[in-house]
Amino acid sequence: MKKKLLSFGLLAAGLLTAGNVMAGETTTTLEQKGQVTIAGTSSYEKVADSVLYLNSYAALGGAGAISFTLPEDFDASKVVSATLKMYVNAKANRDRSGNINFYALEALPDASYLNLGDSYTSKSSEDGNSTVYQYGTAKTKRYAYSGDTIASVAHSAASGSYMKSSTYNDVNLSNYIKSLTSVKGGSTIYIGVSITDFAADTYIAGYGSKHPIKLEIVTTDETMVTYSINYTLDGTTTVYTQSDNVVENTTVNAESYITVDETSYVVVADETPSLTVTSSNYTLDVPVRNLYTAKATINYTIGGETSKEEITLTETTGKDCTYYITWPKYKANAAGTYYLCDSETFGVTGTFTNGQELSQSVSYSTADEDIVWFGEAEDGGVYPSEFNSSYSGGYTAARSGDNATNRGLNIGSLSAGSYIFVANITADGARGLVLRDGSFATTSEKENTLFTTTTTTGLVKVNFTIDSNLASVYLNGKTNISNNSVKLNQSATYDYALVRKAATAETITCGSYTYKSYCSENPLEFAENGDYMAYTATYTADNGNITVTLDKCASVPAKTGVIIYNKNGKESSDIAIGTATSTENDNALVGVLVDTPLTQTTDEGYTNFFLSTEGEFIKVQAAGGTLGANRAYLPIKTSDLSANSKVTIVFADDATGINEVNAAAKSGKIYNLQGIEVKNATNGLYIVNGKKVIK
Repeated sequence: MKKKLLSFGLLAAGLLTAGNVMAGETTTTLEQKGQVTIAGTSSYEKVADSVLYLNSYAALGGAGAISFTLPEDFDASKVVSATLKMYVNAKANRDRSGNINFYALEALPDASYLNLGDSYTSKSSEDGNSTVYQYGTAKTKRYAYSGDTIASVAHSAASGSYMKSSTYNDVNLSNYIKSLTSVKGGSTIYIGVSITDFAADTYIAGYGSKHPIKLEIVTTDETMVTYSINYTLDGTTTVYTQSDNVVENTTVNAESYITVDETSYVVVADETPSLTVTSSNYTLDVPVRNLYTAKATINYTIGGETSKEEITLTETTGKDCTYYITWPKYKANAAGTYYLCDSETFGVTGTFTNGQELSQSVSYSTADEDIVWFGEAEDGGVYPSEFNSSYSGGYTAARSGDNATNRGLNIGSLSAGSYIFVANITADGARGLVLRDGSFATTSEKENTLFTTTTTTGLVKVNFTIDSNLASVYLNGKTNISNNSVKLNQSATYDYALVRKAATAETITCGSYTYKSYCSENPLEFAENGDYMAYTATYTADNGNITVTLDKCASVPAKTGVIIYNKNGKESSDIAIGTATSTENDNALVGVLVDTPLTQTTDEGYTNFFLSTEGEFIKVQAAGGTLGANRAYLPIKTSDLSANSKVTIVFADDATGINEVNAAAKSGKIYNLQGIEVKNATNGLYIVNGKKVIK
């Protein structure tokens, strides 16, 4: 019965060399002499030489077929080993994962066998040894082999296990060649080769006359003995028998584990048993057991609701009983409202025993009703990281890029409105994430892009607005930070991502204080006549004395340090969230979003000052200190300071009421904001020489 071919066929035959390997052994190498390639490379007119071209374009797989003529004196009972040697081209080691499988075929396929009909063209290679068939406009047609594999290679560039480029790669076909006990010498054998399960376009090509594919068979004239290793479960049931013929007195090792019908067993003994095969000692019984299992239950409490998740833990075939129990940073209740995890870690690890029952309780108490989508990178991502409990779900992973608009991670629909995208990007390099409208029929990168992140690592927050409802939105990796040169076919490694509705206002609390340094994760818009005013700061130095000038700033970008003036003595005020990304003012203030340790001086030559509750800039203590979250500090060049420096704060505008004080003469006298001269000024805002000054 013929077996169908995925992509191509290769005809090869002929005897190349014969030589001694060791006493009693002979190596015979068979070499390809010609080929047929069917539905192979899309650039088939460029094929100059015979080549086995396996193309997995768009993850659909591809295949070829090789034929060899066995030597006239072939005897399978004398075969010691058989190795297929394939020379592959440079694309073979691309960072893709999949399987390369080998099959026994009954014949070499051709165009009629593959049912190409009339929708193909053909062309001979320049060396005359290869005919390439192209099928239809797609220039490729894929077929599937059936039957069991005779060999398999796991192709994974990430783990370093793949066919290397520009060299010969060995594929062990010993068992297959040894099984040909009924095949006569001089017969032709056909070997199918396919690549499957690849995540993206990858090809493996074995070159013809320059680097022909070879089959190397080692035979012996020594006495051969057939041995059997019986793997027995519970001492009674044989689940698998390993059998082969080897030269007498050869020592063979049992496998440490076996997999039969998708069920794995491990050898009971700590050390793998072995057998020295002789004509009287050729059988070995090896006890095996099932893999150990345990059950883990995660008990969730989400806003008072309880639920549980049961996980089966399974020992590895390497007898590793390490477990990892993980949970996400955010989790939704039955109504779809997301809650923040009470814990700052998101996983535990340990080892389990067979039949053990483990339990882990996790609570989520703080609701975040604005979150509309949350996802972890390992959900559909590739190349997960090592376990790390500080990551949501315990891992990071890479989100693959793809230029097609409807590919990537579909986060669902979004209604018209303003949103904030948040992601914890964990890998260095010029990589980021992009959110795209999946409804576009074209693959234009710019017209369907909602936004791209502009920070490569750390916590990223991007505000964006959608003018109309979107039925599907996709998350992808991208490269190049500049939005003018965004490539969406790259991957980006991150921990988690979420989309939340953007708040319209942020509440700032000054309490009883007139002045407060501040820094927000949101861009803010301060009303012209609002209760709170925002100021950026610059400074000048004169003989060691510092004058800090505050400039009013109505539109404050996110993560920008400012000084808040509590104009009307209000406890708190709601400030509108805006869209500003920059400010026209120069600004020497440095804002922080989290508690931040500060030293008095820095290695870069600055001395750090913070704003006191009395509205004065105070030098950080020599011992250092911690500046609270959402505050700002002022670094001043140490070279601009003296031992007795005075720091004076002045306002560049009149927003604090200076126009109301017409009596404030520029005489050096001190006046309050009502125009009354003050002899003994205490802490507060005064007018000196026509300027507002904080004392």
